[in-house]
Amino acid sequence: MTRFSEFSHSPYHNKHKDVQALVGYLQQIFPEFTAKKCHRAKIYKVLFPKQKHDQATLALLFTYAFRLAKTFLVVEQQQLDSVQKDIHLLQALRQKDQANLYEKTIKQAQTAITTPIFRGSPFYWQQYTLAKERDLYFEPRSRKVAHTVIQEKQYFLDYFYLTEKLKDACELQVRSQILSVPFDVQFMDNILSSLKNDWQRYQNIPPIAVYYHLYRMLTEEDTAQYYQILPIIEQNSRFFPQKELKDIYTYIQNYCIKQINRSKEVFMEELLKIYKIQLAQHLLHDEKNQLSEWHYKNIVTLGLRLKERDWVNQFIQQYHTALPLENRENAYRFNRAAYAYHIGDYDTVLTLLLQVEYTNIQYSLGARWLLLRTYYELAESIAFFSLCDSFRLYLQRNQLIATFKKEGHEQAIRLVKKVFQLKLEVPYQKKDKTKKEKTKLQAEIIATNTVFNRSWIERKLNEILLE
Repeated sequence: MTRFSEFSHSPYHNKHKDVQALVGYLQQIFPEFTAKKCHRAKIYKVLFPKQKHDQATLALLFTYAFRLAKTFLVVEQQQLDSVQKDIHLLQALRQKDQANLYEKTIKQAQTAITTPIFRGSPFYWQQYTLAKERDLYFEPRSRKVAHTVIQEKQYFLDYFYLTEKLKDACELQVRSQILSVPFDVQFMDNILSSLKNDWQRYQNIPPIAVYYHLYRMLTEEDTAQYYQILPIIEQNSRFFPQKELKDIYTYIQNYCIKQINRSKEVFMEELLKIYKIQLAQHLLHDEKNQLSEWHYKNIVTLGLRLKERDWVNQFIQQYHTALPLENRENAYRFNRAAYAYHIGDYDTVLTLLLQVEYTNIQYSLGARWLLLRTYYELAESIAFFSLCDSFRLYLQRNQLIATFKKEGHEQAIRLVKKVFQLKLEVPYQKKDKTKKEKTKLQAEIIATNTVFNRSWIERKLNEILLE
């Protein structure tokens, strides 16, 4: 706002005194642009205290000010791109035939353009535009130099084009699966063939190396590409800005989840490895340097499933203060309770869950299951069956839970009640009868399509008779 006010007083851009006054008033009330302060009558009275209200005059003033604001935004944006500023300067110097100053400036521009470490598509586009400008300058002056420059220009254009095509192809591949719509990336077969045939040339271009393997990982059934891409990302990670690196690892993370959903459990270890890499590089934190409570929960859940209990305990403590303040204690208590359950400290589970606020459906469902599991382990039959009934009632009444999720939870409750009932009957009936009922229940679990917590229910059933 301060810069816009200063901009409005630049006679090169604005000579209209009333526009300066309008911008000055906006700066004065910034950022409280309330209806009362911004009412037309109020603004007109501030700008023209001795005149009768004239809407046409005010409308014209608004038009001028709005036009000035748009020009200001363009200038602000140009200030962010020093390379493009150099290109515009070089164009002006070439048109004015200032050879000495041009060649001095172009050396500075080349130094500036190669200094940044990032090597994404913007880098190659800047290299291309600079080479294009150099070619226009040298073509009438030195054919030999111009020939070298135009070859560089082609290389940089190829690198930019291929990077953008591969990036878009990766994104379209993911979006098509989410939206269930086909996509068409023109020339993709030709691009892949060209890259494969001339890989020695392209393998050292960081974004091409990464997105080429990423695209193959997303499109090929064989998981071999996943294992090939990890070291390539690691080798080239320093060439990508934080946001782009986040996106790259999100592709990898979602790929692991997809493989886990296909029952390839080895990818649970891979997913935890990817989470650890992202944590080490601060890629899971947002712009406020905070870790999402859902990342926190997912990492804890995954680590516990893989029995990395010491690491999980350390993680829960270390990243506690990185959680958003409004949900920090709730997330911490819930995940501490999950950890306590896995080490068999059931009293702590009950104590912590009493302090968890069920403000979110995910917490509400997760806490109820954690409580149900705890009652199961403690053989607290009255509390267990009571919770089963109240849980089913909660599912029936809650309109925010998707139908398929309700079905999955309801089927799980129904089956775990049967497993628990069988567990309670073991001491009082013959082993043959228990085995028969157990076999029948195993078949019922397998035959039920949608069951949440299936693996835990099956594990509890398998433990019966082994106690």
